[in-house]
Amino acid sequence: MNAEDFNPFKSLNVHDELPEEDRKKVLDTIDTMKFIIGVADLFTTKQVEVNTDIFSAFVSSSFKETNG
Repeated sequence: MNAEDFNPFKSLNVHDELPEEDRKKVLDTIDTMKFIIGVADLFTTKQVEVNTDIFSAFVSSSFKETNG
């Protein structure tokens, strides 16, 4: 069997339990990915929202000063 064609998931038995060490590695990987996604969200989507709010407040404040 060619190494490129090997699919380890086909050799798993649905009724077998995942060994505790492997289970911990999978859960740790998932936690790491959640953390990375959270950090990326913080510095992309949330940053744009904050910048928009700050800009809106500044424009609103400037408009009130010049017209009020």
